[in-house]
Amino acid sequence: YCSKADCELACDEGVLARLGESERIPYGETLLALVPVRRGGDPMLAATTMTAGKRQMKERIQRIAEHKRPLAVALVAALALTGIVCAATFTGARPIPMTEEEALDALEASITMRNDDQGVSCVAFTLPEYGRPEVWDIHISGRAVYPDGMSRSVHEYELFPDVSHWEAGREYTIHTDNLAELNLQAALTGQDGKLYERGIDVFLPNFVIEEDTAINSGQAASREVDLNEGSTAEHIVADAASPVRALLDSVCDANGAGEPITLRLSSVYGESTVESVSDEDARASGNFRFFMNYLFRSVDVSFEPTESSAPHENAIELTIQTTGDRLRFWEGTNDLLWIDRGGAERSFRAVYAVGDTVAGDLMRDWYDEAEYNALGGDDRKQNEIVIPDRGQTWLEAAQEFCERFEGIHLQATPGSKYKYTFVRPTVKSAEEQTAHFRSIGNIDENTWCFFLSTAFVPENGRALNWSMAGNTGDYTGSDPDVPTGAYEYSRCGYAYRVPDGWRCEIVGTGW
Repeated sequence: YCSKADCELACDEGVLARLGESERIPYGETLLALVPVRRGGDPMLAATTMTAGKRQMKERIQRIAEHKRPLAVALVAALALTGIVCAATFTGARPIPMTEEEALDALEASITMRNDDQGVSCVAFTLPEYGRPEVWDIHISGRAVYPDGMSRSVHEYELFPDVSHWEAGREYTIHTDNLAELNLQAALTGQDGKLYERGIDVFLPNFVIEEDTAINSGQAASREVDLNEGSTAEHIVADAASPVRALLDSVCDANGAGEPITLRLSSVYGESTVESVSDEDARASGNFRFFMNYLFRSVDVSFEPTESSAPHENAIELTIQTTGDRLRFWEGTNDLLWIDRGGAERSFRAVYAVGDTVAGDLMRDWYDEAEYNALGGDDRKQNEIVIPDRGQTWLEAAQEFCERFEGIHLQATPGSKYKYTFVRPTVKSAEEQTAHFRSIGNIDENTWCFFLSTAFVPENGRALNWSMAGNTGDYTGSDPDVPTGAYEYSRCGYAYRVPDGWRCEIVGTGW
């Protein structure tokens, strides 16, 4: 805050040094006219530093009008600050505080599981010495799993340690009787004013599903567990589904990173166009974090061991490249098959406490996006298409580009939400937009604007739903080659000349 204020004052002095003393009053009036006084929560002022509080603006205008040069005061303050810094440096003062991520790491590392003085199992954690206690916001919930007929029921509990406020350096304990899992959501307001968050899952040994037969009989098995002092969550096996949890956790951590993976599809409609999808294309999917969170994190989900069932259709297989462990999903079901690096198999079913989530369908959506990326259909890969300069006009080059880019829909695997059986793009010059953007300096003489209209036939219902947008509708043109029942949508784009030919960019329904 002080740095920004000093910067503004220094700018004022620098401007006036160039303008001259006679321009002080006009310069102050200009500031008052141009700089809005900041009011809380105005989103239109979020992207500019040309804002000020009333006190800041008053100080700037007073300095400009009075031309004060508080050199003596500044010198005294500087000497005092120097003395304080020297004293702090050479008298064993506290080091620079840890970063926000280091504080969250320290919190996570402090989590232990043990028995308290009465022999009751509990989870303990210590709040790191970071800033003031009020910068922390801790939310804790627990999940208990109980037998319920032929399946299991999941019950959520809100858990809050008995504290009036969070104290740095203090250890907190939470009793965990009958809980299978504990989730600690930690939020930290950093020195920069931003919110740093982390979700920490702690799997508890109090409730262990040991055998598949325990589920089938409706009697969940449990056993005594020796909770050694200082044992951490990562050293305790959660339950029979721990291989699934471990594999999924290795795919995506709280920050979206994880072990490199590949995706593969085996479909009754035909083999995938891409033999296997790489980690780069899988994670480049626009909805990657959504799939990870909705499938395995933000939605309450457990994994129930099941008997092996008959093979399903349209399998999507996720493989961890470094270990060879695999997890197989099937469209239309919540069934999973875990296959370890040695070939051992075990069947599970994803059980969601709320909603009608179908894990296999979400995995197919993820695969379709990843495959489309691999084929080059992602908008960010448009610049990889270069149309050689053969002496054609810019409009002819734009037409060729759109035919290639839109034609990627024809390459998608049958059943994909991107699969079209017919594509016919038509490009027209947008002369008025080109002239306007050149007049205001948005584009140069080697760039042109165009309109794109694409007639298409979606192969399946998912592809039709995914293609729907504000201007998608029935085809109304007169091209005899366009099949009956086709649809069409419109886009805008740019074509520009480059040393190696022509490049284009389709930017959406407007420029």
